[in-house]
Amino acid sequence: MEFPDLGEHCSEKSCKRLDFLPMKCDACEEIFCKDHVTYANHKCMSSYKKDVQVPVCPLCNTPIPIKRGEMPDIKVGEHIDRDCKSDPAQRKRKIMTVRPMGNLRPNRGKYFQTLMGTIKTDRNHWIKPFQCAKEQKY
Repeated sequence: MEFPDLGEHCSEKSCKRLDFLPMKCDACEEIFCKDHVTYANHKCMSSYKKDVQVPVCPLCNTPIPIKRGEMPDIKVGEHIDRDCKSDPAQRKRKIMTVRPMGNLRPNRGKYFQTLMGTIKTDRNHWIKPFQCAKEQKY
């Protein structure tokens, strides 16, 4: 004999088991059966709030401090963009550094000084039609 109004259904979409002793996930606050209560079993999107592991930069192997509740992926990305001391990260920052030098030749375009060298630009350089490789006709 079933008691449909006793207990609660599991929040996992593939399960929906009627459980008489349901458990609440402490990160996402949803109700789960005993099989899906762990973060990994129900793929909890809020587990980073309770997880206290320190992420390590994949380029320089430096531990990156994060506050509780912050997403580690975002902090690692910010570290790579700003503070990382590895070669690939520094090379990426050098290429993206561009300073205008002014108009050296009238009506011929502007020159930009980068750490990799001088770049000459004109209107044709800035406006280029984009064409997908799949759509090219030979």
